[in-house]
Amino acid sequence: MPSKIVKFEMVELMKIHPIADLLPMIDGPAWQSFKDDILKNGIQVPVVIYQGQIIDGRNRWKACQELKIKCPTVEWNGQGSILDYIVSCNLERL
Repeated sequence: MPSKIVKFEMVELMKIHPIADLLPMIDGPAWQSFKDDILKNGIQVPVVIYQGQIIDGRNRWKACQELKIKCPTVEWNGQGSILDYIVSCNLERL
């Protein structure tokens, strides 16, 4: 069962890592479905941050900002290639 969604008013600005920014964002009808799912089920996987930039989870972050809900984040451990990590996280969408 998802935890309760808490709305907040402050929009947090977060930079996107340039490699992560090469990947497509969700758009069109899928975007609304994605946000609806977050409202219903919450964020299942935290957004991954490295050196103050999002390396995985741009869509989750953007959806939470639009919905004005807190978005959980975790810091990447920095081991291995950042390119390999980003590609691995998004392989299904490529």
